Amino acid sequence: MALPTLTTRAPSQFQNPGAYMDWQRERRAEKQLDLETHARYLGRQSFCNERHDVWTSRFYFYRSISQYHKQRLKEERKCNLERRKNQIQTFLQEEMNQLEAELRELDHDRKTQRGRHRQKKGEHSTERQESREKVETELHKDHVVGQWLKQLSEKKKWQVSQQEERRFENDYERTRNLVLERMKQAGQQNRPDEKKRMEDLCKHMEELKLKETTELKVEQKALMFKQRQLQKIEKEMKQMEEREKKPEMQRFLVRHYHTQMMQRAEQVQAELEAERKILAALMEGEEEEMMKRSHGERAVADVAWMECAIEEQLQMEREREAKIEDLNRQEAQRLWEQEPQREKERKARELLMQKVLSHKQQQLMMKIQENRKAQQESRKRREELIHELNREKS
Repeated sequence: MALPTLTTRAPSQFQNPGAYMDWQRERRAEKQLDLETHARYLGRQSFCNERHDVWTSRFYFYRSISQYHKQRLKEERKCNLERRKNQIQTFLQEEMNQLEAELRELDHDRKTQRGRHRQKKGEHSTERQESREKVETELHKDHVVGQWLKQLSEKKKWQVSQQEERRFENDYERTRNLVLERMKQAGQQNRPDEKKRMEDLCKHMEELKLKETTELKVEQKALMFKQRQLQKIEKEMKQMEEREKKPEMQRFLVRHYHTQMMQRAEQVQAELEAERKILAALMEGEEEEMMKRSHGERAVADVAWMECAIEEQLQMEREREAKIEDLNRQEAQRLWEQEPQREKERKARELLMQKVLSHKQQQLMMKIQENRKAQQESRKRREELIHELNREKS
């Protein structure tokens, strides 16, 4: 390595070699001070630049954006969950109110029809009783007339008796036929109304059955969709746990990089220390010989300057190693302090999500059971209506 050349002519004001050496020492001290100041400034600027590069790096940017998106996604999910819960509650309340109104209307129609049937039955009974009393009155009258005519003439007794008997039989037959015809007409008049009412009731039952089946199927589909959403959320939670393992790998790589930097700094320090020792050994053997030569002062100054430069570079490497060790120690301490809190937060999040998912799963299972129970009750009501219709028909 070539040494820097310096002028060999001394200034005019330093004709004395001792004064010139003092002036040289002062110059070297000033240069040493300037170099130390510049080294500290450059080291501080290097550290600031490194921190600035790290803080303005894409990794920090993407991590901030990722945290922001995670928080926003969490809030959106919470809002959507509350909104869906309110919608489901409103929908269920409306369906329950509508079902209760339909049941009340159906009970009212059933009571009205029963009252109408009882009224018609009473009217028919009254008509039959009046017809029976009328026939009995006519028979009694005919019997009295026949007895009176029988007392008038014994000769005509048998004839009158026979005539009255035949007339009685004819009147009875005619009356019976009249009553049967009236009963038949009354039955024929009531049968179309009864048949129409039965058809309307069957049609209403079919419509109610179709409506209940459709509503229960829609509700069951919605519950199954929510169950699939819960399974999807559980899958996303597992994926998030896997993604959380990646920063741990990144921290391992950072520690490995810091270790490599430490090894490189130690290697550079060893090389500089070896060069300094070689230079010191050369100076010890050749200092007196170089002083006797014409350019001895310049060589001594060059060697001294090289020694100072190597010493400064060695000091810079030591400071850099100390900074790296301090950074590693601070980073390790920060990670070590944050690890229990991070583990605690992770367990709390997992426990909270498990509770939420378990509660939601229980709600879905309860709704599915209620849906099945509603289907069974609907089927039971239809069977009761069918049984009642068959009983009224019979």
